[in-house]
Amino acid sequence: MVGLTVPQDAAEIVARLSVSAIAGAVIGLERYVHGRSAGLRTHVLVCAGSAMFTIFSLLAPLYDPAGVPHSDPGRIAAQIVTGIGFLGAGVIIKQGATVRGLTTAACLWVAASIGMAAGGGLYLVSAFVTALTVLTLIGLNWFERRFEHAIYRRVVVVTDLEAGVREIIDAVNSAGAKVFACDSERDFSQGKMTVYMDVRLTRRDGSTQSIADNSLSALKAAKVNVFSFSWTR
Repeated sequence: MVGLTVPQDAAEIVARLSVSAIAGAVIGLERYVHGRSAGLRTHVLVCAGSAMFTIFSLLAPLYDPAGVPHSDPGRIAAQIVTGIGFLGAGVIIKQGATVRGLTTAACLWVAASIGMAAGGGLYLVSAFVTALTVLTLIGLNWFERRFEHAIYRRVVVVTDLEAGVREIIDAVNSAGAKVFACDSERDFSQGKMTVYMDVRLTRRDGSTQSIADNSLSALKAAKVNVFSFSWTR
């Protein structure tokens, strides 16, 4: 039966830390290439740190002051599982109607588990989970794009006070988007009104530029005096 093993010497500790660092680098490189906030260095540190904590938890019973190995090696490891959540929460960002960083947060969580496995001497398990993670990030990303999926965008239109909000919503809807939330504010000193709309649309390739262009054209066709138009995540 495969189980956690206590490292016998310094060379084995270095080997386990090296394996965890390499595994973290493989996952972190994919995140770095995609410009995510938690990239190569973050994943290497999380993976190697988790491995070191796991090694320490395995060695701690051997150095019990009373000479009795009654310490629970799972106590430190359990804190890694909960503590990594704080790092994961730090990379999650809300941009308008879109939440970004969930996949990167999950990668940090998986990197911690890989580091724990490498720290416990489970090299094959570490390698398998690393490969599975990279395959998921790269392969499933391509696979997901083969299907139509919902995309959310924030549309901001600056117009004059006389414009009708209903007309603006209808114009954006006619371009292929669906407005599901709307708010507006009026600046009487400037004589302008700003309309904020959260829209949902279905695309296969992820590009929404054509619908953005059609929305602006529809607004102009509806005789809406557009001072500013933005289409963002």
